[in-house]
Amino acid sequence: MRKGIRSRKINHIIHLYADDDLRRPLSLYCYITIHMPSLIHNIKAAFTLIELMVVVAVIATLAAVSIPFLRGYIDNSKSTEALENLASIGSHAAGYYRTEHYFGTNGINKKDGIYPGCQATDNVAASACGATTNSCLGLTIKPNQRINPNDVNWNTQPWTRLGFSIGTPMFYCYAYSTNNSVTTFEAKAIGSLSSSNDSEYKISGDENGRVTAVMRVK
Repeated sequence: MRKGIRSRKINHIIHLYADDDLRRPLSLYCYITIHMPSLIHNIKAAFTLIELMVVVAVIATLAAVSIPFLRGYIDNSKSTEALENLASIGSHAAGYYRTEHYFGTNGINKKDGIYPGCQATDNVAASACGATTNSCLGLTIKPNQRINPNDVNWNTQPWTRLGFSIGTPMFYCYAYSTNNSVTTFEAKAIGSLSSSNDSEYKISGDENGRVTAVMRVK
């Protein structure tokens, strides 16, 4: 009902000014402003198409700029796993290096200054770990997919000798290798965080028992 009254008022005003006052739009505007302020309020409250297009363009630009940064932050949070686990491997390897070990059938062959090797038992001399000693061997790894720790056999060497295992789903595979005399080692964390972002970190120990900090390879 009120809308019908308002419509009739607007038509009345238009007809009132149609004869001789169309050349004075300011007078018409002033009349509406004074006698029908709610109409002006409704007109001012609306958005034009251009204003809406500008808002959409600004939002699209902000999204295009912020999404890559957001992905970077997410990947960095995932890489915390690699940093912590490699630091743990390095700590265990350094502790093993500083401890005397006895090899042989009767355990009479003392050996120190070595890192964990890949021999099955301590009844034989320490043996090197090849570059293919990888926790994820035989597993199909997909980008941005966690690995079930139960699919990894941590009860093999060098993981048992390192005292290292993971009990929660992980984004990275872990590889460990030594030189032939087992006096140096290198451990790597290798992950595929997304289809376009492979991530790799490493830590190593030298012949003097010095273990480096975790370094990012890519």
